[in-house]
Amino acid sequence: MNTTNLQEHFLEDAAVFTENLTDLLFRLEENPDNRSLVNQIFRHIHSLKSEAAYLHYEEIAEEAHKLESLLEDVRRDNATAGTSVLNSLFSGLDRIQEQIHKLPESGGSDTETAVRIAEEPEAPKASSAGSSFIFSDFEKAILQEAFNREETLFHLTVDLERSTPLKYPKAFLIINNLELLVNVIRVTPSFSDKGDDEKFRHFQVLFTGDQSEEKIRKALNVDQVERVTLTPMEINHYLDSEGITGVEAEVPAALPEDRSVRIDASRLEELHGLVEELKIRLSGWHGDESGTLLKEIIPYLDGMSGILKAMRLAGISSEFHRLKRLVRDLSGKLKKPAGIKIISDESRVERRILQSLMEILTHLVRNAMDHGIESPEKRKQAGKAEQGILILQVETREGDLHISLIDDGAGINENVVRQAAALEGLDENLPMFDILAVPGFSLSDNVTDLSGRGVGLDLVADLIKEIPGATIKLDSIPGKSTTFEITIPRKVNMKVIMLGRSGNDTIAIEDKYILESGKIEKDQYSTDRGFLYAGLPVYSVRGRIIHGGEYPSQNYFLKISYRGNTGILLLDELLFEQEIPESQFTMLEEVTPHLYRVRIAGREAEFRYLHGAILSR
Repeated sequence: MNTTNLQEHFLEDAAVFTENLTDLLFRLEENPDNRSLVNQIFRHIHSLKSEAAYLHYEEIAEEAHKLESLLEDVRRDNATAGTSVLNSLFSGLDRIQEQIHKLPESGGSDTETAVRIAEEPEAPKASSAGSSFIFSDFEKAILQEAFNREETLFHLTVDLERSTPLKYPKAFLIINNLELLVNVIRVTPSFSDKGDDEKFRHFQVLFTGDQSEEKIRKALNVDQVERVTLTPMEINHYLDSEGITGVEAEVPAALPEDRSVRIDASRLEELHGLVEELKIRLSGWHGDESGTLLKEIIPYLDGMSGILKAMRLAGISSEFHRLKRLVRDLSGKLKKPAGIKIISDESRVERRILQSLMEILTHLVRNAMDHGIESPEKRKQAGKAEQGILILQVETREGDLHISLIDDGAGINENVVRQAAALEGLDENLPMFDILAVPGFSLSDNVTDLSGRGVGLDLVADLIKEIPGATIKLDSIPGKSTTFEITIPRKVNMKVIMLGRSGNDTIAIEDKYILESGKIEKDQYSTDRGFLYAGLPVYSVRGRIIHGGEYPSQNYFLKISYRGNTGILLLDELLFEQEIPESQFTMLEEVTPHLYRVRIAGREAEFRYLHGAILSR
């Protein structure tokens, strides 16, 4: 077994479990009587516990077991998940996350554990989508009967001491003890393998019963047993929903099934660049045979590009829901009851951009909770509801992304800000955000560990600069609200180019220079005031065409503009549009004036990049 891989998988699974659990807990807080949500949370915690127990992460498994027991009480008593239960669940999840973060990135807990796991055979691993244990129809029938008797399914793993002389008989004795109390369904390895005694140093048992865990463990109290892990499981996980009697089939959560593969964002960028470069290199092939091949290959590459583009993007709403937890925690810490409402469309942005956005919004939320939302007493005096509200709104307008954070707090008095700016020698006519973002500028007399003097909006201003073209503005109504609006331009961080063919060369020109494209209509040429097309000067990739004897042979045009100049660029063929990450696009030396060699993802591109400055020649 590859121990490192198994432990890395645990860290990845744990990240999915805790993220889903946070979302489910917030949904349960809104619907405390929803039994389906309680059951889903129970399954997630149980799966996390099972994986942690198998890898001998005892602290994580023990904490998960406590939460599991708490939820079991709620389920057994058909109780409402009240505030105290939810607080305990949130706190327990925090402790689990802290313990997970203490684990090395490789996943190992200590050398002894790593060695022990390495000696164990592979075992099926539980997952959030259900266990990977496969049962035969006969075993399912036994499980159904046990379910009807309201028994519990248990997964038992037993490690015998290495020095145990006769491991098979010892394992057989333990199973005999168990069978006096429970119904054993399966033993792995099978006792038919008694010829290989060493196999039974580690064995697993699946059984059902209604005995307490304490009583079962007493039956396992045999000498030369090094370790025992006993994990209760839900029988209905392993039965088809139509085969379950006595319970209502659960409605699945509105969470996507986890079929994800975690890939570093930089690797996605690199792969995307290589696929784009492959398309460009293929576009340089000409002739009947290669042209036919190109037409067959390009659709497949377009499909790959589309998939990679989608992988590089992340949904905003799912990430922003993490801010609910921040508001909940700050609300308790500051004793300011508050909530956050998220209104979002299906917008998606590059993962790197989303990371910066989360940092910005985290700081703005802290600022709003610390300085914006008033205490319940002050809100009551102002005629407001005692609970404050933050609204995070995301929408796309004219291709640009707009993210607004609004709080219904005390607001900011603009006159006070501008007077304070004048006293400190600042330009009082600057936009409000620009004044408040000056390092060290603050209207607060108190410094807190959340926000305040020295850690103001200057940090937000720096983070905004990390998103090319992004802007932020501030509007406030004293006594009523404050709004921060972030605008991110379309296609941020991407260089969009149009590829075309000129003779045997592939030429690229940026989309930002292109006003129009189309097929040449020869009656649009004229020579009245020089050689023109539709009244505009005509260019090849080498420069302006001055003489207009015979019409050029090119069949396509791009109408381009650069610094007030507009012209017509002639090409033999228009190919396709490409998006290339700015970070992977490097211009090299000029081949001819305004025509450059280019490197993409560390490889020299087959195309030549034509700069819009050709219009100035």
